[in-house]
Amino acid sequence: FINKLISNAKVASVGATARVYLLQATSLPRAAYAISPKYLGMGLASAAASPKRSVEEAERMVGIAQWKALGFYDTNISRSIREMVKHDTNVIGKIREWSMSPAGMMDKLTLGIIYRSVQAEMRSQHSGVAVGSAEYNRMVNNRVREIVYQTQVVDSTMTRSDMMRGKGIATLATAFMSEPTLSMNMLNDSLYEAQMNRRRKE
Repeated sequence: FINKLISNAKVASVGATARVYLLQATSLPRAAYAISPKYLGMGLASAAASPKRSVEEAERMVGIAQWKALGFYDTNISRSIREMVKHDTNVIGKIREWSMSPAGMMDKLTLGIIYRSVQAEMRSQHSGVAVGSAEYNRMVNNRVREIVYQTQVVDSTMTRSDMMRGKGIATLATAFMSEPTLSMNMLNDSLYEAQMNRRRKE
């Protein structure tokens, strides 16, 4: 019952809300935490030239992109497995899905940009690996997954914080905390890395 209430509240706050779509733009600066802005710029230019192809290729080649394409772009508001397999979403479900589709589209575009950025990085840093080879595809897949897990919101058990995986009051307390939790983790990682660098110099 609580999960249903959370789901409805999230749809009401996210669906058909321009603020949510504009906030998606912050996901690219976050990605710069894990990949050079130089490559992000190259990926943005490449994806802008062929956005649909970039998204389709990312979803075909990268596992985490496939996962997010299923509709798992935020906690408690994704489609059920039954709905995806049987396509038996009711009218309310279809309206909800329609209202959420722009957010999903923006999420896909971000993944397409990250995918193209990683390709640019691989061509620059691993020029000896043939583009399109099995080794190249494996490296791109692993690198995109690394960036997404570090800097993008993904709804899965492995990417939720310990508190978000909790039950009862923890579920309520963290219902709208996917983005802040990710940002806090990135901040903690940065502080830890700064401490380690200082110790190495000492």
